[in-house]
Amino acid sequence: MGLVTVTHPFHPLNGQKLPWLKRRVHHGVPFVQLQVGDDSVSLPEAWTDLAPMAAAEGGAAAPILSRDALCELARLVATLTAEKAGL
Repeated sequence: MGLVTVTHPFHPLNGQKLPWLKRRVHHGVPFVQLQVGDDSVSLPEAWTDLAPMAAAEGGAAAPILSRDALCELARLVATLTAEKAGL
């Protein structure tokens, strides 16, 4: 079915392109089974470069707590704290 890149930053296979064997849904969460040598591993699609496709198909979306989202939250908290202090 093609190659899939593992994108989860803390997964040991991060950055590796692996053959995609099949897709399944478990408790509403889409998973992909990937070939790793003579074995296979099942990962949530959101942990791979298929995440945008999963979101478009109504599956699990990419995590909402990205670095950019957290920086924006920090700016908002700083602004609100300054306004409350009258600065």
